[in-house]
Amino acid sequence: MLGGNSARFRDETLPYQMLNKVRVFIDNNKEQPFFLYFSFHDIHEPRLPNIRFQGANKIGVRGDAIVRMDYSTGALMNHIEKRGLKENTIIVFSSDNGPVLDDGHADKAVELLGNHKSGRPFGGNKYSANDAGTRVPTIIY
Repeated sequence: MLGGNSARFRDETLPYQMLNKVRVFIDNNKEQPFFLYFSFHDIHEPRLPNIRFQGANKIGVRGDAIVRMDYSTGALMNHIEKRGLKENTIIVFSSDNGPVLDDGHADKAVELLGNHKSGRPFGGNKYSANDAGTRVPTIIY
């Protein structure tokens, strides 16, 4: 936040600000080929979902952040469709690592997840070279 007032943000509203910037970029570049990399802040530290998404599921703030990310993805897809770009745009949705629950934060992620096994049937997690740590979900549209 070294850029003065224009660079200040709140974690709870940053995803909306980023989504707005993405929409403006698309609108300004829709008449020509463009590359856009849109990374999600929501699921990284600190996890402070906007009040609209707090309590959105049973697995706590990690799950709330995922619901918020899903919202942003849907809003971006809707924007692309409304601009008539859906049929001429390659969209890649992927993760940068496998699942992680026990990363030193007191967010009760392990307890709240219940019987769900994020990386199964593979072994490992984000911090391992095992399959669950290196295989990532990827959707190409």
